[in-house]
Amino acid sequence: MRSDAKEFQKLIKIYLEELRDSTKIALNKLATLKIPKESREILFQLLPEQLISNRFPVIALFLNENLNRVFDFEFEKIILSRDYSLEFIKYEESEEFSYINSFTNIFVEWFYKIFLDTELKKLNLKFSIALHDSIYSFNLLNREWERD
Repeated sequence: MRSDAKEFQKLIKIYLEELRDSTKIALNKLATLKIPKESREILFQLLPEQLISNRFPVIALFLNENLNRVFDFEFEKIILSRDYSLEFIKYEESEEFSYINSFTNIFVEWFYKIFLDTELKKLNLKFSIALHDSIYSFNLLNREWERD
């Protein structure tokens, strides 16, 4: 693995560790919302481009049985100890390294562990997380990738 790939992965892990507590609080808050009764799934849409704006890189989409959006939940603005955006922006895509794929894999595993420790899993809904515009999503209850 290239050294810049290792550096990027290390930076992502530091960034995510800083977000752990606030993410758990936000997910538990999400579990207490009055969820539209037509909701069948909560899709956590991953937006890696948010990293360079220091915004939380996920939006929660409530979907009905036809997979149409019925409600969106945006996580509150995050407050970080440092400006990661300048650090993230220096990594460029190459044939050997995709920062989006690397970030997605690390983030999904991290998010899954936090999700398991929240009240959300008690709701009678499907939960998945997917990269924006991807045809694949990670089912958080079954812990497997699915083609949508």
